[in-house]
Amino acid sequence: MIAITPAGWYDWDSKSLLPGTPAMVELQPTLQRARDAGIGLVGMKAARYLSSRGGKELAKAFDGHYSDKVMQSGLSPWQRSYAFVLAHGVDVVNSDMQNFAHFKENLAAVERSADLFVKV
Repeated sequence: MIAITPAGWYDWDSKSLLPGTPAMVELQPTLQRARDAGIGLVGMKAARYLSSRGGKELAKAFDGHYSDKVMQSGLSPWQRSYAFVLAHGVDVVNSDMQNFAHFKENLAAVERSADLFVKV
């Protein structure tokens, strides 16, 4: 289980991105080594940073990592984050769900991921 976001590693202690972290696309060689070793990767905290401090400005924190197609997809910031990490190196995402509406939103992100991103 790895704490990863589109922008890179998430630090649970600081509730922020790990300082100096490379973006997830730059972590591909590391993630591929795990895959080559037969290790399945569970992504955690993929969208936690977006809610860490309750500020609306954080909801846009990962937008620079998405294509125009993703930004125009109608997915929420949280859905975009889940879809991105699924398409960029993790096998599953441990997502935040507090009610059935969140469950449905998360399923939509999974369903749209393959259409929005070229699988690595």
